Amino acid sequence: MIILRYPGMRELMTALICLVAGFSPLEAQTTSEQTDLSAFISEKHGPDPGLINGIQFTNRYYRVKEHPFYRGEGSSRGTVTVSGRNYEDVLLNYDLYAQQVILEYQGRNSGVGKIILVTPHIDAFSLEGDYFEKRSLTEEGPLFYQVISADGISLYIHWSKLMVPNSNDLHYTYYFSKPGKDYLLDIKGTLYPFSGPSSFKSIFRGEARKQVRKYLRQHRLKFREAGTGEYAGLLGFIAGLPQWEEGQ
Repeated sequence: MIILRYPGMRELMTALICLVAGFSPLEAQTTSEQTDLSAFISEKHGPDPGLINGIQFTNRYYRVKEHPFYRGEGSSRGTVTVSGRNYEDVLLNYDLYAQQVILEYQGRNSGVGKIILVTPHIDAFSLEGDYFEKRSLTEEGPLFYQVISADGISLYIHWSKLMVPNSNDLHYTYYFSKPGKDYLLDIKGTLYPFSGPSSFKSIFRGEARKQVRKYLRQHRLKFREAGTGEYAGLLGFIAGLPQWEEGQ
């Protein structure tokens, strides 16, 4: 259990320990690490304990080939909303395998520290402009979704990675798969799941379907490889169609 103390505060903060099933418990932060983190948060955001709930991040994947993160192993500039409070200009990473958000902070002597933020407390976060919210949209319950919106239409993408046995490599016993994506298209509050171009086109009817098919063909849009800008362009095109709603 991690206990962090702040100068002038009358109560102690006890962080919620979030462990990934199948991994050994992580060690508690040292006193110096606690001081570094407390100083970093106090200087950047004031004496607010909301952002420092979590456990120390350590690399559990040294025997796994590739990486489990959204962009790469390095942290990205972004924002995070914890228990309703927004924290800007922080360094974050998103572990797609463990579904955890990792905060990076500056330690002593130019060192770098990292903690895994408490998932139940996270409302939303962004990484270099890509925005994610925690929502309950399926029977799986609360999950992180990338949210892309345009004029009454929203696309929700749940990202994930798998850890796959790697029997042909003596050094790496597992490898991380390419990112998996589960899609939901929100049209005026009605959710339409789809997995690729064919099921996406089937959401629409009549002339709207023809126009969507033409757009996908002309732009050579591949859903599994598309970036945020390509998704946003598609939604903007659909929003501009005379009749784009399902059933028309």
